[in-house]
Parts: sequence; structure tokens; C-alpha cells
Amino acid sequence: MLRPGFGDTQGFHLKLSNRPDVLARLSRADVNMPNYRAFPVHVLVPEVKFEAAVYELLRLVPNILVSRLLYYRTPAQHVAPRLGLPQDITGRHLFLFERAEGEKNVWYHLCPEEKVTAFISHLFSSIRFSCTNILSRFVF
Repeated sequence: MLRPGFGDTQGFHLKLSNRPDVLARLSRADVNMPNYRAFPVHVLVPEVKFEAAVYELLRLVPNILVSRLLYYRTPAQHVAPRLGLPQDITGRHLFLFERAEGEKNVWYHLCPEEKVTAFISHLFSSIRFSCTNILSRFVF
């Protein structure tokens, strides 16, 4: 189980004028909260940067569908003592994605077992395709 601070996030679908729809993922835990006991900020920052790099790498693989990462921000810890509730969200990491076209809730009609089976099948076929693509570039 993940401690609050990295894996515990909330998502938002934002409809912007004259722009594509945006999906925002914001951490629930704020490093500036009093009694904050999750991952320290020096651990969170590299994790957020790593996740952003993974999204960029996944975009290079044509068989793996992933929304385009538009922006990300690492959490920032204020210098002042954490005595009251934060007045901003700078202590939370944030990811903004371009919402990909397509149908949502495509797994809605599946039972939990079918969802797991379909996900694992898709994951393995993506990995197999990616490994085959990578290995085909080398001459043995």
C-alpha cells in the first residue's frame, strides 16, 4: 500500500475554451500541511520527475497509447513552519495531460475478472510488441 503523498491523487477533467480538453492529476497530500507524515519532499521530487520522463518515453512507442503530458510540477515545501492549513497547492505535485480522443468507460460493461484479464492481455501484447521492436534493431 502506498503512503499518502505520491500514489494518492485526485483527477479532474477540464474543458477549456479554444484548447483541447485537459486532464489534471493532483496529489491529495500536501507537503506543507501540519503533521505531514508521507514521503518527504526530497523523495517526492525525483519520483515526479521520473514519472514525467516515463510518460515522455511511452509517447515514443506507437503501440502504447498514453495521453500527451502538457505540464507537470513537483511539490514545493515552504520555508515557514507548518502551523496552519496551506493557502495554495504548491505543496502538491500536479500533472496536466491532453485528453486523448476516444470512448470513455469502455470497460464499464465488463465484470471485475474480465477487466483484469483484458488489462493483462493488453499489457503483455504491448510489452511483447515493444520488445520485438527494440530487439529487431539489433543484429545478432
